[in-house]
Amino acid sequence: YGYQVLNRVLRLIIGTWEGDSNSFSANIMNAVTKLCVVYKEQLKDEVFSEKLGAISIKQLTRTARDRRKGSMGFAEAMVIEYNGKRKSNAGKLFMNKLYARDVSLWIEPDENEDFDDSEAFENFAIGQLGEDEESDNNESNA
Repeated sequence: YGYQVLNRVLRLIIGTWEGDSNSFSANIMNAVTKLCVVYKEQLKDEVFSEKLGAISIKQLTRTARDRRKGSMGFAEAMVIEYNGKRKSNAGKLFMNKLYARDVSLWIEPDENEDFDDSEAFENFAIGQLGEDEESDNNESNA
C-alpha cells in the first residue's frame, strides 16, 4: 500500500496502545491497514486513538474472536469500538464498507505530498556497507 499507509498504521498503533508488544501482531497490523485503506480520511486518527486506546489488546482480541477469524475479526471489532454507542451517522464507520469490492488495492501517492526518502535510504545503505567492509578488512588483517 505504500509508505504513507505504513507510516499511518504504525503511528496509529503506537499512539493508541503506546507501543504494547502485543499490538504489533500480524492480525492487528492487517486490520489497521484495512481500516486506513478502506475508510481513508473518514477514519480520524485522534478518535481512533481515544476510543481504541481505552480498551486493552486482550479485550480487543476477545471481541475479534467472537466476530470472525483473522484480521477481519479485528477490523470489525475496531469499527465497533470506534463507533461506540453513536446513534447518528455523522462520523460513523459503516461495517459493510469493509467488505466492498470497489476498494482500490494500490493507492497512488498524492502529487502534492513530498515523501521521497530514497536518497536517505541510499546514504544509509551505503554507509552501512562501508562500515561492514572496513570491519571485515580489519578482522582479516588481525
